[in-house]
Amino acid sequence: MTIYDGGLQLEASTQTWTTSFQYATNTIALEELKDIGAGTTVYVEFQVTEAFTTGTGATMVAAVIVANATNLSGDPQIIAQLGNSTTPMTAAMLALGARFTLPLGSLDETRKAIPDATYLGVLAETTNTWTAGKFNIRLILNANDNPLWKSFPASFTHFTVS
Repeated sequence: MTIYDGGLQLEASTQTWTTSFQYATNTIALEELKDIGAGTTVYVEFQVTEAFTTGTGATMVAAVIVANATNLSGDPQIIAQLGNSTTPMTAAMLALGARFTLPLGSLDETRKAIPDATYLGVLAETTNTWTAGKFNIRLILNANDNPLWKSFPASFTHFTVS
């Protein structure tokens, strides 16, 4: 499957990510070629659509994984991570509207490195308890393809003309 419309949905803000070990709602079949970006770098974009809150100092690491079963079982392999065990994501990082984009490289490279991987998905591991928090997660071709979001240089200053 090649991305023609600029993005494929992995999670559509439908589930609250509060449990200790949780998968995104959807997986993406890599099919025989396993290069859904047609040789170009693809990205996974996480957008916080409901602020993550915790009363217990919960943290999260979200991993983009490939596996050989639709339920992402069968020795899943991590190909990108949002946070890590040393620096996990915290509630302050996961505020409403926060956006994170992870480059995956060409999925053809992934296919060569992990030949048995047939599905791509997202897995989140958390510590302690989250009381709220939702993501919109999608696979995209361009890191800046969201018309509601634009990156600016660090020196950019916003001002209002009256």
